[in-house]
Amino acid sequence: MKNIQISKRLKYVADFITPGLVLADVGTDHGFIPIYMVLDGKTPKAYAMDINEGPLERAKEHILEKKLEDKIETRLSDGLNKLSGGEAQSVLIAGMGGALIIKILSEGGHALKGVEELILSPHTEADLVREFLKNTEFIIEKEGMVIDAGKYYVVIKARRRKIGEEGFLYEKEDKSPQGLEEELYRRLCIKYGRILLEEKNLILKEFLNKELGTYSKIYEGLKCNENEAGLKRRKEISEILEDLKTAINIL
Repeated sequence: MKNIQISKRLKYVADFITPGLVLADVGTDHGFIPIYMVLDGKTPKAYAMDINEGPLERAKEHILEKKLEDKIETRLSDGLNKLSGGEAQSVLIAGMGGALIIKILSEGGHALKGVEELILSPHTEADLVREFLKNTEFIIEKEGMVIDAGKYYVVIKARRRKIGEEGFLYEKEDKSPQGLEEELYRRLCIKYGRILLEEKNLILKEFLNKELGTYSKIYEGLKCNENEAGLKRRKEISEILEDLKTAINIL
C-alpha cells in the first residue's frame, strides 16, 4: 500500500516518534502523520484527535481512502480529554503555540498514564515548553530543527524518567562551556535547547542570526525614545541581543 505525500515538516516530526508505539496525535488536523506512521509500518495503532470537526472529518476521509479505519481511530477531543490512560505510549502535539501545548499537557494528566514519550513541536514559546517539562516526569532526550516553506520549527522529544533518575531537564548534567556562567548557560538551554547548542545545530544558528538582525533593528529604532517605556524596552531588547550573541558564539 503506497504511503501518502506529507510536508517536509510533518515528515521530520514523524521521524521523532519511536517505531512500534501506539500513537496519539493531538491536533491531528487532516490525520497525515498517523496515516504516514501506520502505512510505513512504524505504529500498530493510532488515535487521530482534534478539537475541530471540520479537519477531523477530512482526517476520516483520508483514513477511509487508505482503508486504515481498523488501525486509526478518530476522536473529537479538546486536547487529551478523550484519551484514556494506557491507550497510547507516544503522544504527539504539534502545530500550535507553546502555551497551548502546556495547557493540553497540564489538563491531560489522566491520559499520560502509560505514555513513554512526548513529541512536541511548538510553533512559538519553545522555551516555555522546556521550562514546563522541568517539573514533569519527562526528560528531554532529543531536539531538532527543520525549515519548511521559509519557517523554522523546533521538535522536542521527551521520554519518561526512569525510577530514581534525576536531572534538571536533559539526560546529562548541564555542564556549561568553559568560561560561561552556569546560570547563564541554563537560561540559554531553556531558550534555545541544550542539545541543539551542543550539537552546534546549523539551522538553529541560521535562525539565531536572523533573530539577531531583527532585534538589532528594533534596538536601533528605540534609540531616540527616551521616555520610561522606551528605556525599559531598550533594556529588554539589549538582554535578548546579549543572549543571542552568546548562543551564536557557542554554535
